[in-house]
Amino acid sequence: MATMNSPPQVAVNGRMNSNEPSPILEPLRYRTRKSLYLLSFYVALLLAPWIMTCVMMVRPLDAASYTRQGLGQSAAVVLDILVSFEFILVLEKLQAVLAIPIVSGFLAQAAVVYTQRRSPNQKLSLRQIVALADRPWANVRSWFRSLPLDGHGSPLAIFGGLFVLLVAVTPAIQSILIKYEDITIATCWEMPVWTCDPSNIATIVGLDPEPAALESMPQSLAVQQVAKKTQLVGELDVQPYLWPEQWTTINDAEAIERGTFFWYDESFRSDRYFVSALQNGTNTGVLRQHAIRLNSSSACEAVHSSNFPQTCSGDRPFVTNLTAPDTLDIRICAPGTFGQTPWTRSRDRQDISEELWIDVDFAVEQLNFTLKCTTNTTRGYFEISNYHNGNNPGPLLKKWPSQEVLKHDFNDYLGVDDDYAIPSVVDNDTTTLGPTGLPDPFNYEDLYAAGPLMTSALALFGNQSFLNAASYAITTNTTRSALFSICQFNALPFTRLSLTGFSTAGDTCEDLLWDIDSSSDDYWYQYLMNTIYIWVASFNDTQSAATALDMATYFANEAVLTSTATQGWSYNSRSIYFDSGTVLVKPKWSLAGVIVISVLIGLQILGLCLIVFYCHSVPTWTDSLDAFAMLRMGAELHRDKHVRFAGIRDTDKRDWEDLGRFDGLVGVVLDGSGMVQGGGGGGDGEHSSIKDSSPLVRRAEGGPSTSSSGIELAELPPYSSTVSVDAHNDGGSEERDERARKEGLEQPFRLAVGAPGLITKSMAPRRKTRGQRRQRNPRERKNPNLVITGETQV
Repeated sequence: MATMNSPPQVAVNGRMNSNEPSPILEPLRYRTRKSLYLLSFYVALLLAPWIMTCVMMVRPLDAASYTRQGLGQSAAVVLDILVSFEFILVLEKLQAVLAIPIVSGFLAQAAVVYTQRRSPNQKLSLRQIVALADRPWANVRSWFRSLPLDGHGSPLAIFGGLFVLLVAVTPAIQSILIKYEDITIATCWEMPVWTCDPSNIATIVGLDPEPAALESMPQSLAVQQVAKKTQLVGELDVQPYLWPEQWTTINDAEAIERGTFFWYDESFRSDRYFVSALQNGTNTGVLRQHAIRLNSSSACEAVHSSNFPQTCSGDRPFVTNLTAPDTLDIRICAPGTFGQTPWTRSRDRQDISEELWIDVDFAVEQLNFTLKCTTNTTRGYFEISNYHNGNNPGPLLKKWPSQEVLKHDFNDYLGVDDDYAIPSVVDNDTTTLGPTGLPDPFNYEDLYAAGPLMTSALALFGNQSFLNAASYAITTNTTRSALFSICQFNALPFTRLSLTGFSTAGDTCEDLLWDIDSSSDDYWYQYLMNTIYIWVASFNDTQSAATALDMATYFANEAVLTSTATQGWSYNSRSIYFDSGTVLVKPKWSLAGVIVISVLIGLQILGLCLIVFYCHSVPTWTDSLDAFAMLRMGAELHRDKHVRFAGIRDTDKRDWEDLGRFDGLVGVVLDGSGMVQGGGGGGDGEHSSIKDSSPLVRRAEGGPSTSSSGIELAELPPYSSTVSVDAHNDGGSEERDERARKEGLEQPFRLAVGAPGLITKSMAPRRKTRGQRRQRNPRERKNPNLVITGETQV
């Protein structure tokens, strides 16, 4: 050991005082820590907007659903939806911008591993390395030049180009498969009641009667409306309260026709309809509300006269007759109870069945028939057309929804007198108006509307009908005036219909106007009986009878619902509201799109993970195969192998062919005995058996010059514009790295282009623990001026 008389090297002291080893002492090391951070960042940037998009296809990010029907969506959630949508767009654009640079960087790092000698049979030419340094996966022209068309293709370049293509087209495919749609939601500031902004109240579009209010509908009012409407009705008259049972999207012309009886009686007899107090097509927008409905269906059959009831059953049946001796005898029986509603106060579905018997004997023509008609009526609730149900009315409900369901999913409220409470299945405390004071048909007590068939029978054959007027004329011998009154006031029902009999009876009035004063009373007596018989004989056709009763019962149901809703509406009915809602944009659900984009994103993540894993398979000598790395490789070729590149000029095909003949893999330099060359390092056993087969190394050491393809260098053309190999050797290890010699650093082994030694995991430096890095050699603590190199002390 000798003591140094000169001051210590500054670089040495800096190196010894530093916790981090000099990179020169670690020519190979793992460099994937930053890559893992970058991979985590990119995967998060890739997954976050896609996961958010998938979630927002179904619901907002911070809410269970887009709809909060009962109370309306809060302003905070609406704002979060808008912010989330903009945030997703920003992340998607940021990912699209960073995707290719980040992936290209990973591939450049993988190219370093790809260009290192890791197996004895590995082959890679300088031409292929130069092509990889151009990052062909990010350059279309360079990528096509990397295809194995002339035997110099690179699998890594091909894989990189396809992978970058996958990364680039994924956003485009996502924009094609994933569409956005407008949704209209109910917000808290658009609710009919209890809103977060009381000044914004929804619009009232109709009134729906309460079940308790139907009990007090005056019978006379309902009968009068049915009588008048049956006298004026025609098949093509538009009925504003008629709703098709099977609601479908049709054009405007068909929509108008479906609001007439012609559609159901002439065109499509199988279709049915119902009546509501709301006009046909009423829509509540984003609000979901229910309304009461009634539908009746009649059927008639001819029976034997002996089947006519001898006693009309019921607590208060409707019974009437017209008897003209030796001429005409008509008997009417409607069993049941008139003057009393057949419905309960429950909102659940209710069904009733009513009967009407008609017996006719016309002695003049010796014609008679007996008819039994049955009308089945259903009362219940349906969901009014709205945006939620596709603007189609909902089906008839069997049960009224529970309070909890109504609170969360619907917007049904009672009136202001009930503090806008949610209606229950039975509201017994509903305040109703009593009778209006109008005289009832029999003028002896307050009567209320009965079932639709009973009301229709009263309108067609009751005290205010033409049949009652004719019966009175017979007993008082005033047939001329009675007939004139019937025709003058158009008292015969259904005369505007095309049904045979009804229209014929109406034609008789036209003849009457010409000679009302020119004939005797007996003539007009027979004329009146004949007119009545022609009209009532229309019921002998069971289909015509059923059609007529369907119309009559429709008008009876319409009268009960509409009149009750508008009569004292603040007590008897609920307000029906409309609101257009708030329009938001959300991703549209697409199962195919979700699957395809998820697979593409999964392939990206899988590919990046495999690339990072590949980069960590062996230690590398540089971070990426960039321009500086290629400069270092060129300098190494010039210095270590005495390969001189031509000057700055253009290249031709011959230059590329020359580069393709030289081994470009970076390996470990072996000494003459086959051991890894270096002052303080070494290799494992697998290195000792590997001989230098590189033409550049053998040429530098005086051996024969043969390319990696087996071609002698002497066989190359006399002039090579790309490389030239000098014959003399270098000056040893100290001349190879002047900087290392001056700083007293000796790398454990040397790397060179074309060197035959394998690069393995064991060549990576072993990392010391934090405690070991803090410990210093005892001799260093005693004499800090010592310089330690390998095993020699100076």
